[in-house]
Amino acid sequence: MQRLHFLGMLIIGCLVMTSEAAAQPERGVSQDPKKELEIPDGFELQKLELGGEILKPIGWKYESRELGKTLACKMWEPLPNDAPIFDTSFTIDIVTNTVEAGSTPSKYAASYIESLKKRGTVIKVYEPQTTNGIVQSGILLDQKLTITESEKEYRVRTVLFADDKRELLFVLTFGTLASQWNAYEPTFRVMTKTLKLIDLSKNAKSDK
Repeated sequence: MQRLHFLGMLIIGCLVMTSEAAAQPERGVSQDPKKELEIPDGFELQKLELGGEILKPIGWKYESRELGKTLACKMWEPLPNDAPIFDTSFTIDIVTNTVEAGSTPSKYAASYIESLKKRGTVIKVYEPQTTNGIVQSGILLDQKLTITESEKEYRVRTVLFADDKRELLFVLTFGTLASQWNAYEPTFRVMTKTLKLIDLSKNAKSDK
């Protein structure tokens, strides 16, 4: 199995998304790691494998696994019968091998967004913005998916953070039924408001 190793664990700051009253959470900024996180009612702090943390709704499931050179973390709201399927979820993929595929993280992110445009009805494209050397981009679209027992229309928001210097790409995907988006969007705002994706070290590599 290929395992991800981050050498030195030199904390250079947290990647977070801050929300504003009239906007989706979009910008990557730094946060004081010593500042105590306030946990709102209905949420609990979920630690991520590589030093990160996220506010997860109480009752949601969580799992992580390595897929090649990608570390995938998934959170989802279980259905009433607790079946291993779901309509509402949030995933974080940490990709370390875009360079091996012949692309920088930022170029890979751009091509990925172009591919997403073909999968459904685009509602909004978030143009790339660079903060502290990290390029953030994103897309919001509706697409028909068969996740549970039948095809349904889902609304999916994808946010990408590309760090070309460290050769890392973070892909955040959160979605729910399109008809339920307005009800769940505030939950996603809370989850991403103080999201810490990773403690970034000076070097990152994957060992076979």
